[in-house]
Amino acid sequence: ARFGVFSIKAGGAKGWVKADSVTSYAKSGWYAETKWTLNEQWALRVRAGQVDPDSRSNSDFDQTNVNLAGIWTKGPVDVRLTYFRNFETHWPGSKTRPFNAHRVLLETLVNI
Repeated sequence: ARFGVFSIKAGGAKGWVKADSVTSYAKSGWYAETKWTLNEQWALRVRAGQVDPDSRSNSDFDQTNVNLAGIWTKGPVDVRLTYFRNFETHWPGSKTRPFNAHRVLLETLVNI
């Protein structure tokens, strides 16, 4: 949906994986975002989402992600600088948190 200089998006996905002839499981995820268009070339985006990579397990590998992006557009080219903050979903007593991380991503996209 678009409301003037603001837009919002949301989505989700679920996939079934056949591990072997007997076992199967699901992967699922969702996201929601809002984007503020500052002018014809600049925009800011805030996005949040969560992924469950394996429905068979209540392990600490579920991910929650929050990110903030600055987007510069010139014609068919988008340049995005995104800061990500990843959090793991934890169960009481869990000690390991290998996927908690701060990340920065620089992307260049060309629309053809």
